[in-house]
Amino acid sequence: MSDSKFQPVTHCIFDMDGLLINYTSQMNYESWANFSDTEQLYTTVFNRILSPYGKQFTWENKAVTMGFHTNQLVRYIIDTFELPMQQEELTKRLQTDYAAIFPSTQLLPDSETVYKKIYGTICEKYGFSYGGDLAFQVLGRPERVGAELIINHYKLPLSIDEFQDFYHRLQKENFTDVQMMPGAERLLRHLKKHNVPIALATSSSAESFALKTKHLTEIFDLFHHRVLGGSDPEVKQGKPNPDIFIVAAKRFPDSPDPAKCLVFEDAPNGVQAGINAGMQTVMVPDPHLPKQFTEKATLVIDSLEHFKPEDFGLPKFD
Repeated sequence: MSDSKFQPVTHCIFDMDGLLINYTSQMNYESWANFSDTEQLYTTVFNRILSPYGKQFTWENKAVTMGFHTNQLVRYIIDTFELPMQQEELTKRLQTDYAAIFPSTQLLPDSETVYKKIYGTICEKYGFSYGGDLAFQVLGRPERVGAELIINHYKLPLSIDEFQDFYHRLQKENFTDVQMMPGAERLLRHLKKHNVPIALATSSSAESFALKTKHLTEIFDLFHHRVLGGSDPEVKQGKPNPDIFIVAAKRFPDSPDPAKCLVFEDAPNGVQAGINAGMQTVMVPDPHLPKQFTEKATLVIDSLEHFKPEDFGLPKFD
């Protein structure tokens, strides 16, 4: 065993969306730019405008404004940084700088990005812009919990069932190609080869899981079992409650001690759920996530490609 600061484990439990898989989508560039990896380019544009005033657009500002429409964003920047200009003037500056800096190529949105787009489409129908703190609260929650949070926040005239019907229709339109995240398949096959028990614990419902993984059944069959929190009756409460990971652990034949289970997550709510279950957590966060949302994880890495199994007493890669 290595001289690691981490405790050795015997079992691994994986989240799915944003960690193991991502998607390409039929969305065009303009319709999802506010949610994509072009965030870094937006930051460049904002700071070109703010720099003469001795101010800076930070990750904190980015977390708040993710998903804002142009008018909402312009108001936020003027009010937050107390800029001496009118909305029309700032809007023209932004449009000019966007045209100068933004590339013509499209970027690949990941699964959480597509979710934001879907939620945004539903909210826009009722005159609201989805994003900011609410998006982080919804991240990693079961579908029905996410729907309830959004309905209550915006006071949408929808039942949870109606929201989910709308959501599932948009899923089928927007999820067109599923791909494994870097390092995911290699890690899963390695653990399976070395007889390390692995389970899936996703907040997706059975319907959503089937839609997302229909071309990846051979890979997802590597798991000993799958806990689909959005439709599993034993998962009473969603993340950040520990239910889904406790259920996943007890369904292994040997029902291991939670301390012997290692959780892999990308979302703050998922990390907190793992901690609440008494498990160590490896976090692979969205690069745009503010650092304070990653501080509770046992280990933070920027890709599963960089995970070293031996740090947790697991077999090294061959």
